[in-house]
Amino acid sequence: ELQRQGVISRMFPAAKHVEVEELKKTWVKVRLDFWRHGEGVDAIRDYFGEEVAFFFQFFAFYIRMLAWLALVSLVMFMIDNKLVEVSFSMRSNSKLAFGLVLVVWASSFGVIFGGKEARSRQRWGMDSGSVAADMTLSSYRMELEGTWQLFFQKMLSTGGVIAACLAFSVAWGQISLNFKKSEEAVLTSFLIRAGSLAWSYTVPYLARLQNHRTRRRLNKAMTAQLAVVKLFLYLSPFLRTAFVINWTQMTCAPTLKEAADMAFRGTGWPTGVNASLYHQWLPEYVVPDRLSVMGVILRNSHANKTCIWGCQPARCIADDSGSANCRTTCYDTLRASLDGLYITHAGFSMLFLAIAIVYAHCKARSEMRKPTQDSKEYTWLQFQAKCDEVARYEYLSWGGSYVEDFLEVVLGFALISCFGIIRPSITPVVLVMQIVEYWLLVYRMTHVTARPYPTGSEGIDMWSRIIELVTVLSAVINAGLA
Repeated sequence: ELQRQGVISRMFPAAKHVEVEELKKTWVKVRLDFWRHGEGVDAIRDYFGEEVAFFFQFFAFYIRMLAWLALVSLVMFMIDNKLVEVSFSMRSNSKLAFGLVLVVWASSFGVIFGGKEARSRQRWGMDSGSVAADMTLSSYRMELEGTWQLFFQKMLSTGGVIAACLAFSVAWGQISLNFKKSEEAVLTSFLIRAGSLAWSYTVPYLARLQNHRTRRRLNKAMTAQLAVVKLFLYLSPFLRTAFVINWTQMTCAPTLKEAADMAFRGTGWPTGVNASLYHQWLPEYVVPDRLSVMGVILRNSHANKTCIWGCQPARCIADDSGSANCRTTCYDTLRASLDGLYITHAGFSMLFLAIAIVYAHCKARSEMRKPTQDSKEYTWLQFQAKCDEVARYEYLSWGGSYVEDFLEVVLGFALISCFGIIRPSITPVVLVMQIVEYWLLVYRMTHVTARPYPTGSEGIDMWSRIIELVTVLSAVINAGLA
């Protein structure tokens, strides 16, 4: 009210310069394992509140867990590239072994972090019922409670989530039908990033339709809607390539030779095997009779034909018996798409962080260069006011927000957990990118983002349920891919 009447120009939680410098010493300049001792996370909690502290505790823990997975992936890289001598059977089963490692890694992730979270919650006195009540949002309308209008608004909000998933599914279908395999990977990465950005701007309107009373409830609703659609957006194109194409793009002909000629007409016969001995190694990629009925229904084809799976062999390693272990066209497409998405996901995250840092500093410097009547120096309080103007810690702000920052980390975790088996060697690259992103976030929070009102929290709350969902998906997907 004072701000509306012009009595004050801006209101924000200020900080002493000494406090910020002390935070930089205990947080920015320490190693990643400082969470083990609690010194850094306690300093974050004292300055930003429990909500932000729990996020950075989660992020640092994710990086440490990723480092262990990167060590295993390096072993896989050496086996795949024949840098170490292993038997044919061991090379064939290495993919299965890494899939098992991924499932154990993802399953233990939530359990181990849950223990760390509980200890922090106990140390900070954030047990159930100890978090202060949230303030009522100005957008909340009490008269809508229990009315048909609110019911239909909530239905419209839920319908928006379903409509977004359907729209993205149609878009992927069109890309798959109308573009080459080499173009599909690039277009998939572009659609995911563009769709993700569009959905980020749409969600606030859908969440407000539900008429939430407090900021915490609004954030939970936005988290659920953002996570559902973005997880669908990130994972479904790869699920389609990994599991659906086998059934929908079969090649069928009266004989195996005719089916093989049709299947390899565009891509050429697979490398590493003798094409004239196709009757020895190709039957492994022929649809069994007991499954051909389902394939016929999906392809709208004719019965009594020999069908080769939609994911056809591309590069093979033959053994002495004549059988072969092959990587399929779907495997290559998955690798190319995942490489593009991993790079663009981490790249865009770091790019937006860098833009936010540069933008806020430029605005502050331009303010400092303005002439003043009394020729006084630009004060620390004025700098904080400028940060509050251009880089608040709120949704869709250059200062970032709890929901957006957390979602970016969880999406990276989902990609590694569910599809890391396709490209194990990229895990060390992702680890380096996550460390860079972590320190950019630290720099943004201490040098750019306006100090938010410290918010209490009992833990990562809704995000723990999303982690559990990703863990279940990881187990199912890795079992299918292995």
